[in-house]
Amino acid sequence: HTYASIQIPQKVYTSQMCLPAMQLLLNEADKYEFIEENVVNFDLVNISAWEKDLLSTIKEVFPNYKLQSLSSTLLHLLYSLKGNTLLFIDSNKLTILAKKGNNLLGMNTFMFQNETDACYYTLAFLRKMFVNISEVELFLCGNFSHSSPIYTALQRYFPNMQSWQSSQKIFDLKYRYCDILTY
Repeated sequence: HTYASIQIPQKVYTSQMCLPAMQLLLNEADKYEFIEENVVNFDLVNISAWEKDLLSTIKEVFPNYKLQSLSSTLLHLLYSLKGNTLLFIDSNKLTILAKKGNNLLGMNTFMFQNETDACYYTLAFLRKMFVNISEVELFLCGNFSHSSPIYTALQRYFPNMQSWQSSQKIFDLKYRYCDILTY
């Protein structure tokens, strides 16, 4: 899985920026290998850090597969939404992304212990992204159920929240914290 990722505008990005950018996020950047992905819809380059041993094993076992990070997948999904905010939940980790039109406002990942934490991180992030919280059109996806405490808590703040149920197979939820292999 990816350890960290960063997005840089395509118009200013050069491959020489990769290591210095990741050194800002990682204490021991030399322990990781980086994958660069173009996120054309937002004119960004997504750089993800992968543990070197894990990445070499994946490439050895799946030599003809293309690796795509979860962050890149979520960015593409956000772009295709009519709403402006995507919240992806998996186990005790949430990733939230916000856009205005075709511009990415922000993206962050948080670890949480309960629904109070999840709501706090979601609301704190969204208050920084939007002047008025009523502008938020939240779309929820990932590993949750409509009867879960997290869903119920978020629905109090976002009564018009939309969601994909696990049964729709948007993501194969058997794999957690896993990035996507495509052939």
